[in-house]
This record gives sequence, structure tokens and C-alpha cells, in this order.
Amino acid sequence: MNHLKMISVITCLGSMLAVVVSCDECERSTDCNPGEVCLDGTCEQAEPFSMDADTDVDSDTDADSDTDTDDPYALDWIEIPGGDYMMGGNEVTEAETPVHQVTIATFEMTRSEVTAGQYARCFDEGTCTAPETGSRMTWEVAVKTHHPANGVTWFQANDFCEWAGGRLPSESEWEYAARSGGADLKYPWGDDDPTCEYCIMNEEDDSQGCGTGGTEVICSVGAGDTEEGLCDMAGNVYEWTMDTWHPTYDGAPTDGSAWIDGTSADWTIRGGSYRQGFEEILFQTRGRLLYGTSEPDLGFRCARGGGGTDVDAGPDDGGASFI
Repeated sequence: MNHLKMISVITCLGSMLAVVVSCDECERSTDCNPGEVCLDGTCEQAEPFSMDADTDVDSDTDADSDTDTDDPYALDWIEIPGGDYMMGGNEVTEAETPVHQVTIATFEMTRSEVTAGQYARCFDEGTCTAPETGSRMTWEVAVKTHHPANGVTWFQANDFCEWAGGRLPSESEWEYAARSGGADLKYPWGDDDPTCEYCIMNEEDDSQGCGTGGTEVICSVGAGDTEEGLCDMAGNVYEWTMDTWHPTYDGAPTDGSAWIDGTSADWTIRGGSYRQGFEEILFQTRGRLLYGTSEPDLGFRCARGGGGTDVDAGPDDGGASFI
């Protein structure tokens, strides 16, 4: 056994004191054995479903000074400096028009989509209700503790963010963050066409989730991160926003706040998912869902600070005041 291999074995044996580690290198959980999950490029045995200690699956070794890995709610917050940008585009549908200038105040956003393990903390404290379970869902599935919490309604996502001291992002904040501070980009990583090198998507027919068939561990595709370090802003799961659905941007706010009124029971989702191809992954593409919908390719992330979005501006549970 050569010296380098011996060091590798010793490192893996040391890790086994905390959790059984296979020491196999991996890019996706599909590279690992049944019952294992790919974390930081290494196949590890899945732990019992529990609260996630930190969105960084690297034991809190985050060198980015703008992140807060000591957050009491186990969320990793990243500051997004404010500025002006041109929101929307002319490449997909009329829903992304007209392109218009928006001024965004500095705010913070969670580095990743909220994980099933993080959501469990809110559930255990009695504030959040259980997400839907079933095929491709992540709730109470040991190998999916570090996957996005999916199967959550708008209400459940909103409740979690309020519990964690934040709110859902406005649609304009979401797009600004996905574009690395409003840069003239097609995707969070730049203008290169989306592939499984950049995001968890449906790259080809019958290859949903880059071959996983569903969600993947958060932040597992670093090449697709924004300049500020946000991961999975494209793919993995769609994300709820704070905005009521509107068919175009005619009349949209220009101050970064959420656009909320009683004209629709549909709310805006962004980012594409493991089910989608390149058009739905494009940063400007918008989607709509009834606020009580829960789907396996639907999750959320949180924001805090920033402009004038009222955290209580959304519908009451049941949506009595909304169509």
C-alpha cells in the first residue's frame, strides 16, 4: 500500500467513528450503494431522518465570509448586495414581458433550498405541519435528509420562513439573486446551455434529475452556483415566491417588493426543477400554481431584510380573501 492510499484509508477510518463511510468518490447519490448518500463527493451511509445541523453538508467548514452557518435555525444566509437591474426577457413567453427596471435593496437569501432535515426542526417545534409523503417525496426518507423539502404548499413554505425569522422572496428579488445581482445572464452560472454539470434537470428524455429520477442533495452541483454562492437556483425543485401570479409584468412594482393582490389564487414559482429542460431552467421563466398545491418538484428557500415586502401580506390559510 503506497503512502497516499494509506492516508486515505486512515482518513476514512477516522470518519467512521461518527458515521459509516464507504470512501467511494461520487458526483451523484446514484453513484453510491443503496442506503448511502453522496455528501461532499463521498458516499456516506444515510443517518436516521433528523434535523439537518447545517445547510453546508461539509460539517460547517464554509469559507465564505458572507454566510452565517451558526444560524439558530440551521440555515446558511448569504447577503445579496442591492442594485438596479432589468427584470424579465423576450425569449420564452409574454409572461416575462415587458422587460423593466427594478431597484433591489440589499437583502439576504438562504444559500440553498430548505432541506427536509431543516424543515423537520420547525415541525419538531410544532410550528410547521408535515409535508406530503409518497413517490419522489423527501419527508421522513433517511437518504433524503439533505434533499430539498418538497411536497410543501405555499402556506407551509411561508410558515417555515416566518418561523426562521424571514419570509419568502419576492419574485424580483428571486430573479435578481439568480442572476448574480442582476447581471445580464441567461442562467445562474452564465450563458452556457444548462447540462447536468450545472444543475439537476431533465437533460435528455427519461433522464429526470440527471438520472436520479427525482431530487438530489442540495448544493451538489457547484459549477452552477451564482457569484454570491447561492446553489440550485436552477433545477432540483421549483421555488415558491411571495408574489401573486400575474400574466405579464404590466403594473409590476419597481422597488423589489412582492406583487400581491386578490386577483388570483395562483402564486408564482421560479427556477425549474429536476423534471424540466433548458427553457424552464432559463432564469426569466415563470410558473404558476394554486397556493395549496404540493408537488415532488416543488420546494422553497427563504429571504430576509431588504425592501418593503410584508411578511404577512399573503393569504390566510384557506385563502378566504382570494379568488
